[in-house]
Amino acid sequence: MLSAVTTVMVTGASFCTDAPRGILPYKAWYPYSTLTPLGFWSAYLHQIIAHAYGASTNAACDTLVYGMIMQLCSQFAILRHRFQLLPKLRGTIEKNIEQREKNQLAKCVRHHLRILHFAEQCNRIFDSLICLQFLISSTVLCVSVYRLVQIDLISPDFPIVVMYLLCMLSQIFILCVSGSHVMVESHKMVHQIYCMEWTSLTLTSKKSLIFIIGNCLRPVSITCGTILPLSINSFNQLIKFSYSIFNVLQRSSGVSR
Repeated sequence: MLSAVTTVMVTGASFCTDAPRGILPYKAWYPYSTLTPLGFWSAYLHQIIAHAYGASTNAACDTLVYGMIMQLCSQFAILRHRFQLLPKLRGTIEKNIEQREKNQLAKCVRHHLRILHFAEQCNRIFDSLICLQFLISSTVLCVSVYRLVQIDLISPDFPIVVMYLLCMLSQIFILCVSGSHVMVESHKMVHQIYCMEWTSLTLTSKKSLIFIIGNCLRPVSITCGTILPLSINSFNQLIKFSYSIFNVLQRSSGVSR
């Protein structure tokens, strides 16, 4: 919604201010003359459609990463529920309870390993993209704030820059919040296994739970450049880094003046 509103505001402002003067939203070369009405409006429509398509593609990529991370969180919630149901097998009147308990525990272990494998695949696929996103966002944020400082409040460009800045902030904030959510959900596994009725399980199952808890002590995290994990702390660091670049730009402009 932020991307759609920002796109409408940008195109609307360009249509009201630049189009009557025969100015295209972006400088571009066309194999035909844009001085004629047909050539100008053809190029203008092409740029507007390309701008809307680019904004939609950008939002789709961000929500794709977010959706994959939320899939991890849902799988952890399902696995915790399966562990919670494990001791209830003792309350059923069936034969070979111990064998069924062993089979259910093995399924939980395989489910956990598949979740870890899925998290590893997500890190491998989106790691470089998230790192590039962080680098671009830090630059765009400081430049947008620097541009916002120079614009008057009554200027028509002011709300456009504000909306664009909100889009960039929400773009990186969604990733950081989802990364923090994954770490919290994966760390809940330890507490959930310890709080279950593990005293009613067999000795073999108890030993298996110890190994599972040891494997869950290290929470799953989505990293940026295999170094920085996505979390609220990393979002704060990005804001601080952007603010530092903004101060450097402001001081440089003051010295040049």
